[in-house]
Amino acid sequence: MFFQPLLLSFFFLHVLAYPVELQTVLDNPCATGVHMIVARATIEQPGYGALGQVVKNVLGQVNGSTSEAVDYPADGLLNLTKYQQSETIGIQNMAKALTAYTQACPQSRVALLGYSQGAQVTGDVLCGRTSDNFAPTNPLPATYHRNVRAILQLGDPSNVADLPWHQGNGNGSGIFSRKDLTPCNDLANVWQSWCDDKDSFCTSKGGYPAHLAYIKKHLPQLVNFIVASVQAAPGGDEL
Repeated sequence: MFFQPLLLSFFFLHVLAYPVELQTVLDNPCATGVHMIVARATIEQPGYGALGQVVKNVLGQVNGSTSEAVDYPADGLLNLTKYQQSETIGIQNMAKALTAYTQACPQSRVALLGYSQGAQVTGDVLCGRTSDNFAPTNPLPATYHRNVRAILQLGDPSNVADLPWHQGNGNGSGIFSRKDLTPCNDLANVWQSWCDDKDSFCTSKGGYPAHLAYIKKHLPQLVNFIVASVQAAPGGDEL
């Protein structure tokens, strides 16, 4: 199966390529800057994984910001069934994290970040899961969209060609391409999904090197997108 050898090559290199970032949670329970909810890639150790570099930079640039990592297995190496199960748990726990946080902090701005499997989790939370070979799930109610001020996906396996929020030079749809974007189209102006050429996960062609390279190639743009989106969005009593 195409999915299995590609996963083996990618994920061993991904773990070796980036140091594990420890989870960072600031003292203030309600962020006055932005609260980031982050879903790591498959077999990265619990925490932020490669996205930790984005988180660290945003925390340093946007005062009063906080962050949390989604608690999910990030499993599925060489096993599509385990991947499906892991991704389901990721959807459930990212949705719980977002709903719990916005209920406790209704005036706070939120950013959702996901890499690879974590990117699919992020999209499925907002749009519902409609990919082939995956049981469908419902999208998060649109009432929670008001707090979401930035969405960042890297190498999304559920990528759809020509998305309005597409970034990068990749063409084509992902290996688990999404069928329905209707529930999340209203978030297009706060969303970036990065897919570069020859990333086999988000374009279904090429290999793994491009899938590994987003942080190295695009870190300033990724950070600037979140910072600019948050600074442009109202917060506090104006939200």
